[in-house]
Amino acid sequence: PDGTLLYRTRRIEQAGRRKRFLAERPDGRGGWQPGLDKRARRVLYRSPELAGADLVEPVYLVEGERKADKLASWGLIATACAFGAKGWRDEYAAQLADRVVAILPDNDDDGRAFAQRARASIARAGGRAVIVELPDLAAKGADIMDWAGTADELRALAEAALRPAANLKLPVEL
Repeated sequence: PDGTLLYRTRRIEQAGRRKRFLAERPDGRGGWQPGLDKRARRVLYRSPELAGADLVEPVYLVEGERKADKLASWGLIATACAFGAKGWRDEYAAQLADRVVAILPDNDDDGRAFAQRARASIARAGGRAVIVELPDLAAKGADIMDWAGTADELRALAEAALRPAANLKLPVEL
């Protein structure tokens, strides 16, 4: 949150192979060492912006850094955790305590599992999180990068998900 570089992840894509992510930490001499120290403090991506953001504004949680950057370019408060859908840790939730969080999962089983884990973890830490399903996404991992909507449409989806009354079906008395 104070801008100190703790670690980085590098995305490696090669034709015909699955993308890989490698963690690296500063070596103290201006270079990088592979892996993370087990004692390394884990922080959410874009932590300085998150720390300085208005607490009443929703935070948009996505599975990857590119997605968070896209949302930030739309003027939204956005973050991600290292290593995508399988990288969520409860220690990230403490950074979202007292926040309202709109989780945007990828449209696949890993994305939905990530969203459920993150939502429960954030709630335990004192935050309020909702899962926002983006309409008209293709199956098999489509995400905010593939979505044809706008920032205003995303804000409206998040606001609707965050309104408790919008999700309640009240009985009708005759």
